[in-house]
Amino acid sequence: MLTSILMSISMSLTQQATIDTEQVVDGDSATLVSQKRRESRISQKRRESRISEELELASQKRRESRISQKRRESRISEELELVSQKRRESRISQKRRESRI
Repeated sequence: MLTSILMSISMSLTQQATIDTEQVVDGDSATLVSQKRRESRISQKRRESRISEELELASQKRRESRISQKRRESRISEELELVSQKRRESRISQKRRESRI
């Protein structure tokens, strides 16, 4: 009787310790799928980060271009103002010369 109880306990422990290969494969598949999803999310975040950096760089270049354009326009405006001022001075000088004559 004691022997049969021990055998029963031994069999039950052995059966529980047996590895179910389907569970292992399913577990490995789940781990693999989880890992692939994680890698996919990381790749997606990297792509988004790279795109964000490229957009920021393009935006910065446009800002710099607008600033350069405004500087050119300002410089041209100053040059035109200077030319206009010289013409006025020249006309004034011309009128003074004419009035002396």
